[in-house]
Amino acid sequence: MTASGVDGMHAIMEAPDLSRTTTEAKGASLDIVVSTELGKGGAIIDGEPALETYLGA
Repeated sequence: MTASGVDGMHAIMEAPDLSRTTTEAKGASLDIVVSTELGKGGAIIDGEPALETYLGA
């Protein structure tokens, strides 16, 4: 992520109209954030999914 990407994510997270949802998949947490006012959204991944031995990432 570039510096402008980090700044953009910070702006979304601080937006007064922030909408956020969280989901989990195989050990990884995914936060999806959106600001209608800014017209932007993003995702934050925390952790690593558990993969089968024949699946690479």
